[in-house]
Amino acid sequence: MDPESTPIVHPGISLNLTKPGYERCFVIESEYSQENDPLTIVQKYFPPKWHFIPSDPKKNRQFYELILMDTMSIILTHIFHPNDPSNFSHSKCTIKKVITLQEWGEHPSKLWEFSTPFEPQFLNYWDYKEAWFNTFYLQNKQLDHC
Repeated sequence: MDPESTPIVHPGISLNLTKPGYERCFVIESEYSQENDPLTIVQKYFPPKWHFIPSDPKKNRQFYELILMDTMSIILTHIFHPNDPSNFSHSKCTIKKVITLQEWGEHPSKLWEFSTPFEPQFLNYWDYKEAWFNTFYLQNKQLDHC
């Protein structure tokens, strides 16, 4: 790593970054507009154990994770608790590439088939773009990982 790209760490200074804008997740319907607790609101919208509103119930987080892995866009490893192998403690992700629409080749709605069996078996460029958000909505049993 060259000196110009080496991160500078200052003790006591947070490395959290604030986005200059906002991302709209979903519109809150009028019957829930008086609710102030974000957890209560998302529980009314998200399916159980989901952390986003699916466009298709078969397109779960694993679907989107497979997209990024099958296209060789990322290498993703989930690290499990030594005392509880059914629960992960954290994940490691290496971004290898981001496929542009030009690299996708044909029309963005053209269907591509996964190299491994999965239902649904096909994806398009719009699914690929959604994968960059939905893959990382991941929580362990303690809800302390995302």
